[in-house]
Amino acid sequence: MRENLIPEFEDYEEDREKLDTELYYSKKEGKEEGIKETANNMLKKKFDIKDIIDITGLSESEIKELEEKSKNEDIEEKQVNLIPDFEDFATEEEDREMMRNTELYYSEKKGREEGVKENK
Repeated sequence: MRENLIPEFEDYEEDREKLDTELYYSKKEGKEEGIKETANNMLKKKFDIKDIIDITGLSESEIKELEEKSKNEDIEEKQVNLIPDFEDFATEEEDREMMRNTELYYSEKKGREEGVKENK
């Protein structure tokens, strides 16, 4: 009789272990991203690399990699800003279509948010 309960309990334990593992790695990944974001902000504020290493615990190569990535993102952002706004070239029909799509998006988003609130 007791053997019938064990498989259900084992399934629960396996699911619980998987969830715990996923949570652990999610927290770890989030913490690492937070540290990198802090280091990136410090680079933007012109902190000395040695201070960033001391504060964040990142290696010099990791910080230089962040610095290079940040420079590349700045270049890409500047290139995007060179592209003229779409609205400068949109026809009246395209403007109306864009407005309809925007209204649809926000009404769907509101519906999703209300659904989430109801499920809590």
